[in-house]
Amino acid sequence: MADCYTDMHNNLNEIPIFLYCLRCGLIIGVAYDIFRIPRHIQSAIVIGIADTLFGLFACAASAATLLYCDNGTIRMFSLFGIALGALIWQFLPGRLLRSCIARVSVTLRSRRAERMR
Repeated sequence: MADCYTDMHNNLNEIPIFLYCLRCGLIIGVAYDIFRIPRHIQSAIVIGIADTLFGLFACAASAATLLYCDNGTIRMFSLFGIALGALIWQFLPGRLLRSCIARVSVTLRSRRAERMR
């Protein structure tokens, strides 16, 4: 009976870890959209630098989250939480943000083209 209680207690302790990892994934998703901005410059060097910086940020954020909430233990559910958080951002608020940015970009380009005429 004590083993069942211990297992249940350990499983309940994993919920906050999963939520921290989910939050980390959301932050990584936001960072991905921020690091996506230099892609409009169309320079291979700038894109390479932005991708490298994003990779370093994502690794550092994941490592810091895992160190903070689970003493650096890498578990499947924590990696799933990070990936799920990033996907949630990309498919829900991220998609809305990107469409708004695209509309603003098109508007600014058309106004710039009108001024050039």
